[in-house]
Amino acid sequence: MKTFKKIYHEQMSAKDSLDDWKHDDAKAFAESLIKDYGQPDEVTQTMVKWYKLGAFGGDGTKEMETYVVDESIPHSFPDPHRDFVYTVMEIKVPSHMLDTLGHVTGSIVYDGLKKTVTARCGSLEANALTLQFVKDLVEGKIKNDNDVAKKEYANRIRNGPLPKTFTPEEIEGIINCGCNQEPCETYGDVDESPNPVRKFKVVTRAMRRKIAMRMRRMAKSATFKKKKEKSKRRIASPEKILMKARKMAKQKILKKRFPRYSELGVNQKIKVDQIIQQRYSGGIAKLAKKLMKVVRRKEIEKVKRARQGPETDDV
Repeated sequence: MKTFKKIYHEQMSAKDSLDDWKHDDAKAFAESLIKDYGQPDEVTQTMVKWYKLGAFGGDGTKEMETYVVDESIPHSFPDPHRDFVYTVMEIKVPSHMLDTLGHVTGSIVYDGLKKTVTARCGSLEANALTLQFVKDLVEGKIKNDNDVAKKEYANRIRNGPLPKTFTPEEIEGIINCGCNQEPCETYGDVDESPNPVRKFKVVTRAMRRKIAMRMRRMAKSATFKKKKEKSKRRIASPEKILMKARKMAKQKILKKRFPRYSELGVNQKIKVDQIIQQRYSGGIAKLAKKLMKVVRRKEIEKVKRARQGPETDDV
């Protein structure tokens, strides 16, 4: 006789599962995969799995499975992000290279019995880059040295290029990676400074809603209005100027690589934000430094206008 638990799992749909998920970023990503690739092949209370998306390995012959788990694991290398999507591929890794992989990142898991590598990250693009990195290490294209391999991995995650065999579905007419060719001028270098600049973080649907509600409440308060008027008469601090320059840099990259960003739905914007965070953080930091002069000039003009006061007609 079948138990209730077994019957429940057999009848569970992806929607039934996702409705109870606790992590909004993982849930939003799983929903976007369903929209792009169709219903998963396997569903549990905390996981949705596709046996072969077909996005990896060209025809998908070596891609074994991709699955999203109801979790949001904080990971700070090479930049702060969250992990929740896994991709498994057949890759035989020699035993003398396993220490190197372990040193590079905790997001690479090797099963020596099955001869499989599992990449865990926050996007399909990052998983594709990770699996290609493992392939190139095994094939001798990357030196089997801890420091060399770690630097190369960070550079690939930030700058690409994506492997030619990675063929994701389109997002509203644009490709997930934003640029499927050789690295373009917007790509940046690895930030190896002691205090790297703060990176943009991916904002989930729930976080967007929460921020919007908080800003609406703040905008109505007298304190907020007074503070806003006061800020118009002061030049922003260097930290705020850098922050504004980074926002401007991000908008320029969005306009160039994702011109239809404003037309996308919330889930699709979340996916694009993940791509921006994974691939263009270095480019944003590099471009922001150039734009700081532009932002400072605008700050000076803003203060001049505020101190002059509103124009009045002569009587």
